[in-house]
Amino acid sequence: MSKLISFMIVMLFISACSSGVAVPDAPPQPTEPPLVGGVSIASPQLGSIIYAETLAISGSMDGVEAFRLTIETATKDLLFDGIINSVDGSWQTEIVHGYQGEPTEAILTARSTDRRVSLTYDELAILLTSVSYREEGIFGQVLTPANEQQVGGDAIQVSGTVSGLPTNRLSIILRHDEGLIDKQIITIDNPYRIDERVWSADLLTNGYLGRAVIDVSYTDPITETEQVFDSISIIIGSAAG
Repeated sequence: MSKLISFMIVMLFISACSSGVAVPDAPPQPTEPPLVGGVSIASPQLGSIIYAETLAISGSMDGVEAFRLTIETATKDLLFDGIINSVDGSWQTEIVHGYQGEPTEAILTARSTDRRVSLTYDELAILLTSVSYREEGIFGQVLTPANEQQVGGDAIQVSGTVSGLPTNRLSIILRHDEGLIDKQIITIDNPYRIDERVWSADLLTNGYLGRAVIDVSYTDPITETEQVFDSISIIIGSAAG
């Protein structure tokens, strides 16, 4: 009897296929739900040099309630591993990193709190070192554009580093021999002042073409005079294309 039943089932399956009757597909296999949301590290910026014993870190979060933050040196020494929680879509923390050696690269990584999931939200590299390696006073430099570089367009993107500003306010000035072309005043995110932080600004060319100078300065709070700590020369041409 069982052979007859099996034969009938096979014949019914063949008949259904040949007559155009749909045969149900195999049920879908369950899958893990997709991971959503994200975390970004906004400060410190890539390339900053941290001399202070405490590292202030901040950023934003979207669709994530918490994440795991790690700080690891290039030699795989783990300086921090902890859970950071969101506050209205943003986050910030201060970490005593404990590193007091020669300048070394440190990787800041924001990843999922689920250790079973290899998910990295954001990652950046900074330099950690002891304050004994820091030079005295206020210092910094223009990184881009390079000295004597030819640039073009309605705006010039300028970036650099600075350390030791008394008020964390920086002036970036674009000028030529006959006067001012543009000036931007920006606030540096450097809570402990001694760190060397990265900054950026956009200077408008305002139609000027020719040789120009970019000055980077700060206002001395005692003398109330403008102190220039770096200058470069550039050549402003017409925009490409």
